Formats: sequence, structure tokens, C-alpha cells
Amino acid sequence: MPITNKIDRLVTIADSEIQVPMDTQSIQPKKAELYGADETSSQSISLDIGGFKLVEVVCEADTATTFTVEYSFDNSHWFTYYSSASAETSYNDVFWTGAQYIRVSSAAAGSAGDTVSLIAGAKP
Repeated sequence: MPITNKIDRLVTIADSEIQVPMDTQSIQPKKAELYGADETSSQSISLDIGGFKLVEVVCEADTATTFTVEYSFDNSHWFTYYSSASAETSYNDVFWTGAQYIRVSSAAAGSAGDTVSLIAGAKP
């Protein structure tokens, strides 16, 4: 049976002669990042988590703002997971999801020179 180009290597199981194909690309974390963006404008990142279930979100801002974390099953209809009740300078969370997409955004705040950073990552 031919090995497809998605399989990066073969893994030997328990020092036996049995080898199982392993797609090492599928175990690499997925990440969307936005660093030092202008906080005077609203900012947003989105990530196709590709079937991964564990999501980590990190948001940091120079000036207090509101952050929103949303999820979607089809990249069209979005549901709010988290929305700041009041302005804050940071938000961090780790959660499980069955959704395919994650979106993280910040509202416009601050003055010239203020920045915001948004990170969304997913692991198997």
C-alpha cells in the first residue's frame, strides 16, 4: 500500500517490527497572532482550528478595552464564548470546543501609540 505525502514518517510500536504511519503535521499546534496592532482601531484575528479541541486565547492591551471570543461551526454564524463585561487590559483563557473556527477581537480604545496583541492557538 503506498504512503501518501501527508505521512511524514513511520513509528515503530514498542520495539516491535510493526510500523504505523504517523502524520506529524496533524499534531502541530495551530496559531493566529497579531502583535502590537494599533489599538485606536478595532482588531480581529480568526483561526480554523482544524478539528483540534483545546483552545488557548491571550489578549493584552496598553489601554483598557473590551475583548470578544467567538466560535463558529461554519465560519459564517458566530456565537459568543466570552465578551468583556467592562474594559480590561488583558484576558487569558483555555477551553475545549467542538467548533471549527475561533475569532478573537478587541474594540477600539486608547490613543496614538497604544497597542493591542491578540493570540489564538489550538492543540489536539
